[in-house]
Amino acid sequence: MENKRQTAYKCNILQISRGEYIQMQGWEPNYVLVNKLKVSRVNIIGVVLNKTESSLIIDDGSAQISLRVFDDIKLIDKFSAGDIILSIGRPREYNDERYIVPEIIKKIDKKWLDYRKKELQKQVISPQQETSKPAEITMEEAPVVPKNKPVNILSVIRELDEGDGVPTEVLIQKINSEDAQTQINQLINEGEIFEIRPGKIKILE
Repeated sequence: MENKRQTAYKCNILQISRGEYIQMQGWEPNYVLVNKLKVSRVNIIGVVLNKTESSLIIDDGSAQISLRVFDDIKLIDKFSAGDIILSIGRPREYNDERYIVPEIIKKIDKKWLDYRKKELQKQVISPQQETSKPAEITMEEAPVVPKNKPVNILSVIRELDEGDGVPTEVLIQKINSEDAQTQINQLINEGEIFEIRPGKIKILE
């Protein structure tokens, strides 16, 4: 059933727009085929170009796409042209037009847009490339995390971060939980925090 939360894969808009869209039956989620992966949930960063009552048009330098809101119109109220945003949502297609139904939209600093471009350049494997290893980080399924988190990880990061992020191993020690790494992975997949470089975590603010 679709109520299992899928990983939000980090993609650029061009991949979402050009990937083959597969419509499933029953409870199975629809998905876009990106680098041979079934991507039913995406994590994208872009610049707002235009806003209507129920949508935002965004551009990430690779292409443009619409974020369409059908129920919670307030989700896009506070955004305007020129804002840099991170959105997690589900790709959809209607009348051959590809768009995203957002679950989360956050305004972020421009540095994250530049960082994401570099991140994808390093981590995304094109369909033409042959590899014996799957792409890491952006293309890795995150384990299911218990809903009840004994420690507020975001609060811990804010407490420890002096400006250049928090070492992952220090954060894990502070959380002091057997599933600390799993909780961190979930927050990364949900777009709450970023690994600004290997071994350093920072909140997306």
